[in-house]
Amino acid sequence: MFLSGMIGERLPLRYFLSSGMVASGFFTVLFGLGYFYNIHNLTYYIVIQVLNGLVQTTGWPSVVTCIGNWFGKGR
Repeated sequence: MFLSGMIGERLPLRYFLSSGMVASGFFTVLFGLGYFYNIHNLTYYIVIQVLNGLVQTTGWPSVVTCIGNWFGKGR
């Protein structure tokens, strides 16, 4: 999340958060497709889950920054 927060500060937050959530959905679909394509390789599931976790880290720093922009500095 630390690296994701640094990247999020330099990119437009809306696009960064949106692309991260779309990528998270994509990796979740890939995880589920393993059932339909009879993939019984543990390495496949580990790699997909690790990549899914990496793109999910775009969520928290971006959401906190977006919500923080709604409130003034005094709050």
